Amino acid sequence: MPRKNIFNVPPALGDGLQTRLAANVKPLSQQKKVVSPQEWKFVQELCANDGAITLKEAAIRAGYSPTNASAISYRLTDPQRAPHVVAAIQEFRKELAERYGTNFERHMRDLQKIRDAAMDAGNFGAAVTAE
Repeated sequence: MPRKNIFNVPPALGDGLQTRLAANVKPLSQQKKVVSPQEWKFVQELCANDGAITLKEAAIRAGYSPTNASAISYRLTDPQRAPHVVAAIQEFRKELAERYGTNFERHMRDLQKIRDAAMDAGNFGAAVTAE
């Protein structure tokens, strides 16, 4: 039986990541380690770009070395190695879901991309419709 997606992890991010991010970890306020500014930037990039970028890209945007970004992003989403980061991702996703509704933010971002692509192509009618 498939695991219930309680933290709204987009399927595009893969089952392995979905399982890691849905792990049972203590709430962020009860974690021993504090999320560093660079880790928090990773959390924001990953959540704000909900399925639109890879883990590696989220790590690079957060300021990690492109050479090590894949390994770092895996470590940051591993509940055994970085439970504080996984807890931060869970709480940030929950906050976004409560603020915008489960799919609202992603839907609005996708419409903006469609609008921008239509504008670039000179298709103003489609751009107005997307807007």
